[in-house]
Amino acid sequence: MHKTLRVLAWTTAILLALPVIVYLAWLTGNHSDDEFSPTATHILAMQAPQTINPEENAYFDIIGIDAPDGQDAQARGLALFQRIVATDEAADGRASPVQLPGGTPLPEVADIPCHKPENCLATVSADPQSAQRLLRESDFLLRRLDAVLGAQYQEPYRKMKYLSGFASFAAFAPVRALANTRIALLASQGRHAEALQHWGKMTAFQ
Repeated sequence: MHKTLRVLAWTTAILLALPVIVYLAWLTGNHSDDEFSPTATHILAMQAPQTINPEENAYFDIIGIDAPDGQDAQARGLALFQRIVATDEAADGRASPVQLPGGTPLPEVADIPCHKPENCLATVSADPQSAQRLLRESDFLLRRLDAVLGAQYQEPYRKMKYLSGFASFAAFAPVRALANTRIALLASQGRHAEALQHWGKMTAFQ
């Protein structure tokens, strides 16, 4: 009888002490926090990027690059961005590219020799006269592109909603194909240093 009571007493004591032991172990572990890894420490120390002034931000030049010759591409880009913000505020329930009328007609991407990079050089070399003519007609677009290559680029912050509109970069696609055509034409003419210079700038920008 006494032996049974002793077993019950010890069993009860162990069951009562177990939660206390677990709690003390948890408390001890939380008093010694692990140090963050160097990567986590770096991320926590990062700050939001400084906002670029609109007049120095190539983002507006790119989204407004289809401004008619003689008009300011950046001003068009700013107007387009303001329309995007207004679309956000209207919340009309359509997540679609926001367009701005009045842009200059651009060549169709499929009509540009270097719309496919894999056969770009061969296409231009086979008909350099057509490439030269197209580049002359689109000279003002390439001059705009050259002016912003290497410039600071940052999409401005805006408070977006689930179905916010977004900027259309459709105008940049033919301009990029034109730039690649220029590189291929220079290479086909043996002007490799100029071709590499343009290629390097385009690669860094993209």
